[in-house]
Amino acid sequence: MVKPRARAPSAVPAPQPAGTARTRKSDTSATQHQKRVARLPHEADESADSQRAEPTSVGKQAFNDVRAGLRDTDRGPVADKAYRSLKRGSSR
Repeated sequence: MVKPRARAPSAVPAPQPAGTARTRKSDTSATQHQKRVARLPHEADESADSQRAEPTSVGKQAFNDVRAGLRDTDRGPVADKAYRSLKRGSSR
C-alpha cells in the first residue's frame, strides 16, 4: 500500500484564537522563557526595528560641518602613519 505524500505547509497563516495577539514578522526581539532579553550586538545591528528612517543628530551635525567647510580632525590617519613607521623601524 502506498502512503499519500505529505502536503507542503500552506502559505496562508492559520487562524488565531480570539483574544490572542499575533507577533509581527519584523519583531526580532529575543525572548527566553517567555521574557524579553537583551539582544546581542549583531542582533541589534541587523534587526529591522533598529534601523532609523531619518539621520541622527550626530550625522546631521557632521553634514552641516562639511558643508560649512570645516576640516575633519580625526587622528586616525596620523596615528596609522606613526604606527606603520614604528613597525617598520622595529622589524630590522
